[in-house]
Amino acid sequence: MPGLTIHTSNRLEILAEKLARTLRRPGDPLKADIVVVQSRGMERWLSLALARLNGIAANGQFPFPNAFIESVFKHRLGFEAEQNPFERNALTFRILRLLPDLVKQDDAFGDLRFYLADDANGVKGFQLAAEIADLLDQYLI
Repeated sequence: MPGLTIHTSNRLEILAEKLARTLRRPGDPLKADIVVVQSRGMERWLSLALARLNGIAANGQFPFPNAFIESVFKHRLGFEAEQNPFERNALTFRILRLLPDLVKQDDAFGDLRFYLADDANGVKGFQLAAEIADLLDQYLI
């Protein structure tokens, strides 16, 4: 079944029932159904719930969000970089390169300008860039 389907609920049982209903529709039996999950425990619970609700659970892929996004970049968008530009370490250095100009140009960064004023060796800037990159990485997860 091609496309992207998003269901929302605050109850896992309701989401599992909606997913089971969606997977019951005829489709290509050789094409894997991709369900993005947050943990291996969630993968196991969901595959058992699908088997209980549909009588079978087969040919499902359960990637983590970050792995799914990398797969989309690589296979669907033709993105063939050796290093993912959204990977935490690469993002840290990209932010570090942009940070000084942003702090100087925009008055909204006044507090950061004050914080980085005595950063002669660049340690504070690097630590700040690493924290921002880590936060953005957590958003992906």
